[in-house]
Order: sequence, then structure tokens, then C-alpha cells
Amino acid sequence: MSDTNSQCEAVLDSLTELCCASLQGDYSELEERSDKLLKSLVMSGFARTSEKTLQTELQERVLDCCEDNVLHRGSELSGITKRLQHKYDEIVRWGTNFPHEEGMEPAKPANISSATND
Repeated sequence: MSDTNSQCEAVLDSLTELCCASLQGDYSELEERSDKLLKSLVMSGFARTSEKTLQTELQERVLDCCEDNVLHRGSELSGITKRLQHKYDEIVRWGTNFPHEEGMEPAKPANISSATND
């Protein structure tokens, strides 16, 4: 288990449950709830507190929680967690970049001489 805060743990538990449900054939909740959960995980600081990737963390948790459903479905679990990792990476990337909005001019450098004149 990773050294994450309680909010991250709660979100990881929810994602683990969704992965287990997906392995039982219920993909609907995974698609509906995963974006909100992943955004919450980003805001909770998972990237700073965990030593593992999200994909690795989820695979380990799913193997512990629902080993009966995973025994012969390793590649399906891998696909589910890889998709969640990709979504998580996109949310992190989007959150750290400020996309150039259409129609807006790029920022201009400040005039340093106006700030130093008395």
C-alpha cells in the first residue's frame, strides 16, 4: 500500500471497486464515475504522495480485493487500468497547462523600464 492521504485512499478504493465491477462485466459505472474520481485524485495530490503509478497501484489493489475475478483476466485488468492511467495523465496534463484560447493574443513581455522609472 502506498503512503497516500485519506482522501486519496478513499478515491483509490472507489476506483478499485469500479475495476472489480468492470471485470464482472459492468463497464457502465466505470465510464460514468471514473472522470470525477480521477480529477479528485489529481486534486488530492496523488502524484506527489505515491511512489507508484496509478496503473500499478490499481492493479495491486484489484488483485488483493477481487482475486477470484482476476485469476485468468490479467490482460483485461491491464487494459482497464491502462485506460484509467491514460485518463489520469490527460487530467494532470490539462491541469498543469494553460491552453491558448482561440482569439486571444499571447501575453506580451512587461516593459521593464516603466517599472524602474521614478
